[in-house]
Order: sequence, then C-alpha cells, then structure tokens
Amino acid sequence: TLHFSAVLFAQRCPDALEFAALLPPAALAWWAFDGTRAGLALAAAVAAAGPAAELVACMPLGLWEYPRGLPAWVPLCYFAYTPPLVALARCLAGRGRRRS
Repeated sequence: TLHFSAVLFAQRCPDALEFAALLPPAALAWWAFDGTRAGLALAAAVAAAGPAAELVACMPLGLWEYPRGLPAWVPLCYFAYTPPLVALARCLAGRGRRRS
C-alpha cells in the first residue's frame, strides 16, 4: 500500500480516486491478517490517530509535510499497516514465550 500510494501521489492522482484505489487493499490487509471486529476497531483507531499525530507533532516541527496538505487517503495507509504489524507482533510474542 505504501508504494502504491506513493506512485499515485507522485502522478497527482485526485485524492478521491486514490482513496478508492487504496480502499480494497486496506480491506484485504485487515481480512487476510486479522479479520476480527477487534482488529477492525484497532485499525480504525490507528487510522484516526496516525494522521492526527502527523498534524500535531510532525508537521509543526517540520519533520514531515504533504505538499498539497494532508490527503484524505492517508488514514487508509495507517489502516492497512495495522493488521500485518499486529500479526507480526503476535508471531514474535509467541516465539518469545516458547523460549522461556
């Protein structure tokens, strides 16, 4: 999703079209890596909190900026990243427990 969004952004794809293009991969990531209501709620929370953190912390400090303002599709990227990262964390946590 990250590379796909970057390519579309670089091509100056309209935000609504980019949102529509990123929605299926984001939903597929949730379904493939989690598929639970709790996972959906967590991904939605991260989708809200991630861009909010960018607006509050990163942009004012000059750490990150979007040349055309914060695009509407950015929350979908956060949503899409959450389920695979949670699955990875569960896998790593499970491996750590087996060694104890």
